[in-house]
Amino acid sequence: MGGFGERLRREREMRCITLDQIAAVTKISTRLLRALEDEQFELLPGGIFNKGYVRGYAKYVGIDEDQAVADYLEAADQTSLDVRVAAEQHGPGRVE
Repeated sequence: MGGFGERLRREREMRCITLDQIAAVTKISTRLLRALEDEQFELLPGGIFNKGYVRGYAKYVGIDEDQAVADYLEAADQTSLDVRVAAEQHGPGRVE
């Protein structure tokens, strides 16, 4: 797990906020909120939804929404890049 999810979790925990509290107000499931914190972006629906989830989380916790979205985009792009590199290294159908 990288810095993006750790920062979200740290900010939330510093304010004694639970994922259930965020979910109740934002209507974002705790499963998706946990995926953000764990940087398991492949579990999220994608596109504009993910940015909305990050904004909702950030707003509830009281951190800068634009910065949170920028951090998410950077982390998500890096994750996508890591997956692509791994796929290229192993190639289709290769088993090691």
